Amino acid sequence: MIVSDHGFKSFARCFNLNAWLHQNGYLALKAGKTESGDWFEDVDWSKTRAYTMGLNGLYLNLKGRERQGVIEPGAEAEALKEELRRKLDGLKDPASGRVGITGVFDCDNVYAGPYVDNAPDLIVGYGDGFRASWDSVMGKVTTQIFEDNLKAWSGDHCIDPRLVPGVLFCNRKIAEEKPAIVDVAPTVLKMFGLALPRHCGCRSYRPEDVRPGAAGPLRWEAVDRGVVGCAVAATPRAYPEDQGQIVITIVSGLPRSGTSLMMQMLAAGGMTLLTDLERKPDIDNPRGYCEWEPIKLLPKDPTRIDEAEGKVVKVITQLLLSVPKGRNYKLIFMERPLPEVLASQDEMLKRRGTRDSVDHAVMTDAFKDHLRAVSAWLEERDDIPLCRVGYRKLVSDPASNAKTIRDFLGLELDVEAMALQVDPSLYRNKTPLKAKG
Repeated sequence: MIVSDHGFKSFARCFNLNAWLHQNGYLALKAGKTESGDWFEDVDWSKTRAYTMGLNGLYLNLKGRERQGVIEPGAEAEALKEELRRKLDGLKDPASGRVGITGVFDCDNVYAGPYVDNAPDLIVGYGDGFRASWDSVMGKVTTQIFEDNLKAWSGDHCIDPRLVPGVLFCNRKIAEEKPAIVDVAPTVLKMFGLALPRHCGCRSYRPEDVRPGAAGPLRWEAVDRGVVGCAVAATPRAYPEDQGQIVITIVSGLPRSGTSLMMQMLAAGGMTLLTDLERKPDIDNPRGYCEWEPIKLLPKDPTRIDEAEGKVVKVITQLLLSVPKGRNYKLIFMERPLPEVLASQDEMLKRRGTRDSVDHAVMTDAFKDHLRAVSAWLEERDDIPLCRVGYRKLVSDPASNAKTIRDFLGLELDVEAMALQVDPSLYRNKTPLKAKG
């Protein structure tokens, strides 16, 4: 599959929405400033009611959402949106008299689903030949509202969607009437035999053409990123749904408890990981950490977990308590003796040049308190099926544990490939078993 954009329309004139907002009293600058650098460097947020960043989105400086919000959600916000929509809709370029903005759309009438709170409050639809200025994209405020696009890059796709009649080019016949761009996602998912997200109310362009196998073999090829076990599965599997919700598989545990190994095993078994590969393999974890940096935002934005639908994501125990309700989870919880966890952390700190090791007595008490809190949380969250996996037992008998994990997840995973990910030589900092009696 090849997807291309940037080029169905060109734009010759730029519109700096932040400049317009400033000159019309909606965006304020710090005392003595007539312009602002990138990222709203000189914006006075205590007096700013609206701003833009990116291509088509207009945001209100909303209380409870923005750090220094001044607009009350509800009636005040709705009135401001209507005022902005009325003033911007049909705005003309004074240089030519042409309409630069042909429509302003309320996000409540455009978007739906669990991510709608992340959408802009208003969407600006630009006229033919117009687009947001390069400065607006970077959150910059200038003195010029309309200006020429002097860059060689002029191909774009940001005009009012009503000016673009559906799909422009496609090598498959489209049988659906009035196809829309939002229908691309379900079409692609069906081509690869994947389940639609629970919030997706869109349609496939032509289901009879895009069902798996109808147009020849469609496969994801394995991606070798130099991290064993973190490649995309070569044969995608549609994750089973439960009550209309796609499963989110979570791997959790204390740091150095075997969470990375479990992620590698699940990838080898055929599951798709949610990982950005930002944290590179090293001597402490030569096969990679398989982490996803945005998961750290979970306490502030719990909806980020929705991006793991149909995938596996690592969530350390410190973040696990922020996992929201209302989703379909399965949790694999890694357990390892605390002395081994602390010893492993000690070695990692030493290799990274940190001289002082952790105080084991203090850290042991802290970890025990933390694990008690996690256990209490898990007892309350009876909506999350739980599979506890002991790191020591996993290393000693990977095949048996791989089967247990497969049965827990209810997937046709490659158990042999999963077991092969376990390398006993990497089980360092092992503590001796205590004798019974």
